[in-house]
Amino acid sequence: MATILQIENYERTTRIDLTDNSNISVVARDLEREISYGDNLITRTYTLRATGNSRGSARNRVNELISLLRQAVYWREDAMESESVFLRERADGENITRLLIVDYEARVVTRMPGIDPFQSNSNDLFIQVALTLQNHREELFAEELSSVSSTGSAIGRKYTLTAPRLYTKPARIQEFVFSAGAAVTEQYWIGLQPYTGGNFIHIWRLNLGTAGFDAVLTGTSPGRYSTRTVEVDFNLYEHMARRLSISVFDVHSAIGSTSYNNSRGVFMPLLRYKVNGTGAIMARLGVYSGKASYNEARLLQNDGLWHFMPAGVIMMPTGGWRKQTTASRVSPLQNVAIYIDAQRLGGTATLTLDTITFIPYHSYIHIQGARVYSSETLFLITHEDFKIEAFSGPYVGSSTITKWATVADQNNWRAPIPSRGMSNRIDMVVAAESESAGQIAGDNVVSLRRNIVPAWEAFRYE
Repeated sequence: MATILQIENYERTTRIDLTDNSNISVVARDLEREISYGDNLITRTYTLRATGNSRGSARNRVNELISLLRQAVYWREDAMESESVFLRERADGENITRLLIVDYEARVVTRMPGIDPFQSNSNDLFIQVALTLQNHREELFAEELSSVSSTGSAIGRKYTLTAPRLYTKPARIQEFVFSAGAAVTEQYWIGLQPYTGGNFIHIWRLNLGTAGFDAVLTGTSPGRYSTRTVEVDFNLYEHMARRLSISVFDVHSAIGSTSYNNSRGVFMPLLRYKVNGTGAIMARLGVYSGKASYNEARLLQNDGLWHFMPAGVIMMPTGGWRKQTTASRVSPLQNVAIYIDAQRLGGTATLTLDTITFIPYHSYIHIQGARVYSSETLFLITHEDFKIEAFSGPYVGSSTITKWATVADQNNWRAPIPSRGMSNRIDMVVAAESESAGQIAGDNVVSLRRNIVPAWEAFRYE
């Protein structure tokens, strides 16, 4: 992975890619095995090369790097939007076992293989940088993620949450509580991600796309988000074929938005569908970005009722998000498209499609068998050992557990690091379904409590 040094202050942000820089580059991570000091402190060391046109210019590069380190807010070890390590220069004589500190030392290595102390054979200088950080530490008390706003419908509700302050490791979700409203809910899909912006469109209306084989736009569907459905009758093509395509541009154009970059991320898309008639239908979802890449096809439930099909994890754009390559040009995301393919395995069944709800997969959980009644709530508890429990029960007046639920799937179920510069915000999308009645019950789900335990990997920043 690349090693990115990011320097932030009040005036500007400077990035140096230490694996692709003509002046400073990484020669090696000297310690593949990190040194632990027994109290959760870890030291990582790097050897960097400073290159100049002369001996003096190489020394200037070293001085510039040390100056940048003294200004640095954090150090990243890859080119994605990942966790940060905050930096702080160690004072002379300071005890490095002090908790909650990241520090660094930089010194010039005057003698390296093939290089003499006076640079007689080369203008390069080598620098050793050591970073010391605390591996993990939780706060003593939980804090609540406050809700700024929520939007959506029965197809899925999006919340904008705010963390009370910054933390440098994904936080343990001590307790999330959701009410079921009027519906009896059995399945929940919940996802969180760093805030991408106000124009993150979590529900795509498929009638905004382009119909494919044996597909037409017709009729109406329940819910506020789509007034027309996509009907597939399979009269000409029963085999697996493209029935619909819809792009990021199609969805954003419908609301007059050009904030295509807000669609970036990793998601578990939920395809809303209904099957009528005899026979079986299978469907799959793919992402097109120069070439289509499909997830596994799934057999759809045939009972004439609306259901969600978890379509498998997708990434938008398909090659991952590189801020350095998209900041100064038109985003490639507007051309990314979703393909929906389907086939009929005999019979006369027809397929009705409505929407896709995008559940962030950055921090994701899928709960089954909850059976949460209208007078009850769903509890998600993450213990200190990060084991997860899910159950339903009364919200007030009793601690009785009515029914245990099953964690069917989860990925990194922790509160993500909030987006810096965006009021410490986090996106959350919730969808729910009652399998027994075929209801899409997300409109009735309300997020009541969201307690997290902040964690630290570095110098505490407030």
